[in-house]
Amino acid sequence: MRRITPNLSAITLLAALLAGSVRADRITLKNGRILDCTVQEETPKKIIVSLGAGSMEIDRNQIAKIAYSKPGSAQPQPKGNILHPDNVPPAYTELAADFRQLIAARNAALDAQYMTRKLDAEIRGLEQLDSELQNSINTLTEKLVEKQKEVASVEVPSMEYQNETAIRAYNSAIRKKQVLNDEAKLIAAEITSINSRRITEAKKAPEIRRQRKAQMQPVAFYEKALQLFLPRYAEQKKTIPQKPDAATQELFEKIDRYLARFQNEVSTFEVKCRAENNSIFVPVLINETLIGEFVLDTGASSMTLTESFARKLGINPETLPVVTIITADGRKSLAKETTLMSVAVGDAKETNVRVLITPEGDQPREDGLLGMTFLKHFSVSLNGATGEIELTRFNPQ
Repeated sequence: MRRITPNLSAITLLAALLAGSVRADRITLKNGRILDCTVQEETPKKIIVSLGAGSMEIDRNQIAKIAYSKPGSAQPQPKGNILHPDNVPPAYTELAADFRQLIAARNAALDAQYMTRKLDAEIRGLEQLDSELQNSINTLTEKLVEKQKEVASVEVPSMEYQNETAIRAYNSAIRKKQVLNDEAKLIAAEITSINSRRITEAKKAPEIRRQRKAQMQPVAFYEKALQLFLPRYAEQKKTIPQKPDAATQELFEKIDRYLARFQNEVSTFEVKCRAENNSIFVPVLINETLIGEFVLDTGASSMTLTESFARKLGINPETLPVVTIITADGRKSLAKETTLMSVAVGDAKETNVRVLITPEGDQPREDGLLGMTFLKHFSVSLNGATGEIELTRFNPQ
């Protein structure tokens, strides 16, 4: 069987599992992960802990519970842990080691899932901020136009008759025009400042999306690790003596319990697709009524529809709010925004999926893009041998 190499996050957990004794501070995270560590520093928003291999920061909102130790105390290895190397029956040392690595891969997937949710929240925050800033710009632009109209409406009288009355009228009009011009300049400066902030904030989104995409890799890795382990385990079960000793029976019963839960946590959906011109085209069922062919695009922040396909669904783009988007080539474009009742790719289904309806010229010749407002719920991989995409959902119990 191919050995699974855990990443750094998994190694820290495995170190806690295998260590004979460690400092007894124990942190239980909301994603189910347990850290035996040393709490080094605490603030109202975060804590810093030592895991032996290094330090890490943990947000308070990640933490379900903290159990502090007394200074100098240690957390002993739980007695009776049949997976511990000292307790495993000699005939199954390698099996237990493989299973500990599977647990480490699952812990890494738990961490990745937490991080993807955190990054999703950051992306939603940026999108919300962008919308608020754009609304502010729109409001100020309307004020600027009105102010410019006021400036234009001020008539400066002729100085043909240079008497005192004419001079006063002329100077009054010039002052009024100057005040209005100054007010217009302040509004224009505020628009420039807000737009500059909007551009600065928008530059953060691609990096966050890149991080989010990378965070899905441990989930796919864990799913593959589980599929590799299962046949190996089935073969090992055939070697169990008819009357096994207590340790052997305990080992397999424990692994059975874990695997029953693990297999219920992971669902993989395979869907036939086609490749053409470096694009992957996927059949997608929308609102349980209409199937379209969509281009798989993990770099697209949102799923999109062409206007023609939206109309086939009974959606009238003219009734929807307008949003500004950045196209793949960096151009700004306008789109309409709505929410689909459901989106299904094979048996992989999500409800209430936000989509953008874009002009035909901004779309491929198919029905739209299958982007991250749907794909964020899965890890995505392409099986080159079968021509299928695999969508893996990790739903820990």
